[in-house]
Amino acid sequence: MFDRVLIVGLGLLGGSFALALREASLATQILGTDVNPDHECEALALGLVSALWERQNSAKPFDLIFVAVPPSQVASVLAGLSPWVHPATLVTDACSVKAPVASAMQAALGNHAGLLPAHPIAGWHTSGPSSGRRDLFAGRPVILTPLACTSPASRSLAAQLWTALGAHIVEMEAGPHDALLALISHLPHLLAYGTVNLALDRDADLSLAGPGFRDATRLAQCPAGLWADIALANHAALLPTLDAFIHELQNLKEAIRSGNQGHLTQRLARAQQARASLSDG
Repeated sequence: MFDRVLIVGLGLLGGSFALALREASLATQILGTDVNPDHECEALALGLVSALWERQNSAKPFDLIFVAVPPSQVASVLAGLSPWVHPATLVTDACSVKAPVASAMQAALGNHAGLLPAHPIAGWHTSGPSSGRRDLFAGRPVILTPLACTSPASRSLAAQLWTALGAHIVEMEAGPHDALLALISHLPHLLAYGTVNLALDRDADLSLAGPGFRDATRLAQCPAGLWADIALANHAALLPTLDAFIHELQNLKEAIRSGNQGHLTQRLARAQQARASLSDG
């Protein structure tokens, strides 16, 4: 499907994307680059990429550029990449925030017909090239947020790509995406970090923490710098989401304070039933 592929960012998502491309035989040559030299060396040693990309020694354009870096880095990594972008090059990403990333992509590459912001809903709390999994995207949704400049051919190519990697496609606009992810992804991460910090502030003996605490705070193992970056990038959607959650906590607090067992049970049961319908896969 692709002759030359460039992966920018060789951590969990970039490494998994490289492995998945190889597993599906979708790329002839996969080059990679990362701001962390250790990640570059590790990705090369693990065979995730064919070679490291050296801008000064590269002349041929790429058929696919996949950006897997924190949102704030997208503009800088794409700056100056236009010499390696031909008219049909698909330029996409894996960021969990779309509106600011789409703006950064267009600032770097203009109204290129191959620009197609994307968000694979896949990940784990480990990081680095060695965390890469060839099946990370299998059975997972990938949200595509096409721009006005995105060509029908690019949309079709992106859909074929992700389908070949085992994912299923969902399309929506960037704004609704960011509002949704603030609620179902970014908020849960912040709650996990906040719960651990509260325990630390109160000198809690975490050696006594049971499965409930461990399950509820697993996301606090995710890279702190990345999630600070995501929270700031999506502040427009995340701040009102945090306000809404504070309101929900106040609701529960008042039910406990007033001894309103009926209301408290109703709120907890509603959540219990909804959560029971979700797969843990």
